[in-house]
Amino acid sequence: MMISASLLQVLGVHPAMGREFTTEDNTPGHTQILILSDSVWRKFYHADPAIVGRSVPINGDPYTIVGVLPPGVFFPMGTAEEIISPLNLDAKDLQDRNSGVLQAVGLLRPGVIPAAAEQELNAIREQLEHQHSDDNRAATITVVDYHKSLTQHSRGAIIALDWAVLAVWLIACANVAGLMLTRMNRRRREIAIRAALGAPRGRITQQFLTESLLLALAGSAAGLGIAAIALRLLSRYLADSVLYGGDIHINAGVLGFLLAASCLSAVAFGLAPAWHASTVPAQEGLREGSLAAGISRRQAFWRDGLVVCEITLTLALLIAAGLMMRTLLSLRNADLGFSPDNVVTGSLHVPTHGAWWTLNEKDARRKNLVQNFYDPLAEKLSHMPGVSAVGFSTVRPLLPAWSFDDALKIRNRPPARHGEEVHAATRASTNGFFQAMGIRLLAGRMFSDQDTATSPIAILVNQELVRQAFPGQPVHAAVHRVEHH
Repeated sequence: MMISASLLQVLGVHPAMGREFTTEDNTPGHTQILILSDSVWRKFYHADPAIVGRSVPINGDPYTIVGVLPPGVFFPMGTAEEIISPLNLDAKDLQDRNSGVLQAVGLLRPGVIPAAAEQELNAIREQLEHQHSDDNRAATITVVDYHKSLTQHSRGAIIALDWAVLAVWLIACANVAGLMLTRMNRRRREIAIRAALGAPRGRITQQFLTESLLLALAGSAAGLGIAAIALRLLSRYLADSVLYGGDIHINAGVLGFLLAASCLSAVAFGLAPAWHASTVPAQEGLREGSLAAGISRRQAFWRDGLVVCEITLTLALLIAAGLMMRTLLSLRNADLGFSPDNVVTGSLHVPTHGAWWTLNEKDARRKNLVQNFYDPLAEKLSHMPGVSAVGFSTVRPLLPAWSFDDALKIRNRPPARHGEEVHAATRASTNGFFQAMGIRLLAGRMFSDQDTATSPIAILVNQELVRQAFPGQPVHAAVHRVEHH
């Protein structure tokens, strides 16, 4: 990952060993240095204490390690295993207004809210837009709190899960409260004797709340043990499906929340039985045969109310679960536009000696990977037994990855206003990819061997882009316009 020299200071991160990047490190000729994450230092360099100052080869190029980060440091949209180098920012890079490969991270001053920062940044954007009227790429800037950005794609699921957990917790409290009421009815004689011996009402209430607290703490301890086992079992799945899922663990904050929830649970299911116990008349509890007299009308009212609450919450959960199951079934049966049956996928990470956008066009190391690597690999894979088609793509369907989203400029049309542009995600694929995925064409042709780096650019567009970019035109006409523009 390439960063500017100030990013570590913005995030408040200081290397555990070595030094930070300086402004000079972002200039050409000074970028062959690295800062390692703690996991890389331990995994690949065996926690060598003398690693700082060593020259190591990375993808065949020499780099000098100047620092090691402390454990548990995660950069925005990064991973635990990171090798960090300074950005190579020369004068040409800084003047390129068409570059959009970097992410901006800022530190707000105390008292400044994201909305205020967003307003100020958009004012600057409008001023730059006025100064550079030919630049129509600047979109409205949105400032998002970093904590919220980590869960922005899963926030809806997290909120739904929180409500489900709250409903289950209330059902459990109502259930235990009903059991406590029944248990209190069996202890009416004991409570009456305590009251006859002079025990005040507050002392009896305190006794029942203490018993409730002990019961809640015992349940929380059991839940804590189950959670620890479940996290260990699910860590391998969470690591791939949730951002930083492999690093979810039980810490002091979780334990504090668990203790507070235990106390709240004790009050939630113990207050009603404690209040009823403290209001039982001593003569009624000491009366002969009181155990067989059943419960009072007031106790029956509270018991029935708790049962009604349990049934209501349970029905709400069942309805929500049924709707979610129906949604999942609908998604499984949805038309994806491709056939995933019998399709096997994998990811290839080929060393490129740095980021491709920082390499010179005439650099000898920037070879044609399609001709020298991917085409021979596809040829070998296609001759394997049981393989009918082989293809490559920068992004697999329905998976987020390096897909460059940009606004389209259509010839012979005035520039679109901000917010009205047609955006498209750009991906690269080989012809065999469409055959392997069972993707069919509505019009036009597929890629062929004549589509090379020196031939005119060939593209395939989907029906949604045709609908937005050429509204009201048939697909064949839109293909014709794309071919000529």
